[in-house]
Amino acid sequence: MKSLRMKKILPLLILAGILLFMAGCQRNIDAEGHTLPEKIIYLTTPWGDMFKNEGLLTCLLVYPLAQCINFISKYLNVGIAIVLTAVLLHLLLMKISVKSTVASQKMQLLQPEMAKIQKKYEGRTDSNAQQMQAMEMQKLYAKYDINPLSSMIVPFIQLPILICMYYAVQRADAVVNGTMFGINLTNTPQQCLAVKTSGGYILFAIYVLMIIVQFLSMKISKWLADAKNKKDHKTRSYSAKDNTQAGMQMFMYVMLVMIALMGFRWPMALSLYWLISSLINVIKTIYIQKRYVENA
Repeated sequence: MKSLRMKKILPLLILAGILLFMAGCQRNIDAEGHTLPEKIIYLTTPWGDMFKNEGLLTCLLVYPLAQCINFISKYLNVGIAIVLTAVLLHLLLMKISVKSTVASQKMQLLQPEMAKIQKKYEGRTDSNAQQMQAMEMQKLYAKYDINPLSSMIVPFIQLPILICMYYAVQRADAVVNGTMFGINLTNTPQQCLAVKTSGGYILFAIYVLMIIVQFLSMKISKWLADAKNKKDHKTRSYSAKDNTQAGMQMFMYVMLVMIALMGFRWPMALSLYWLISSLINVIKTIYIQKRYVENA
């Protein structure tokens, strides 16, 4: 039972750690929201300067992301450069991501069987009953060759990358000095809405789409699992409180609200990146469900 309780609070601990990490990072913008000139990363900025003057995170992740955007922007629009950077990131992390997504989707498919075990021991708080429940859960995971911790790999990876991308778009020369629909992508959705031009409304629509697609990426695994369980006649015919799932659902909605609130004040370049990243996750989840989970 300890492992189940830990699984419920682990996402919140991750989020808290990420927020603390963000709070401790250096600021790259002034009071008016403009990138400090000495913080701009140009295509000609040598990596050695980053190594001497910046932290390890900047050298290993922020600098390469900013330079990827700068390089692609030499040949294409800065918006397309951000889209292609998001695609490249997903390709690089594909192997790890597939393993994590498969585990997450299999966990969704097992919810009816997990709920049956929880129903069996409902109301029994003695240590023997809790131990027996934990053992049955472990047998269930072993039967379907699932490691529950594997499903947490994607959140561990995505949030630090989001932070690094946040600083990369703040500092990349192509973003700082480039435009999309006539508007600088360092502007926030709030600022784009205040512009009151067609370009401003289009960029604000990207922010709205980001929230919608992020919601879809969070729910798609459950929807696919419910559809498959219904098809396989594994739908629940009893009422059982699935506390683990309830905790995960609560975390999902809290995270969505936080992304929406933070996204209203972060650069539009990051909204564009997160929109594409979430869209890729939706497509990837559907593909993995058909290719790896249903045919397993």
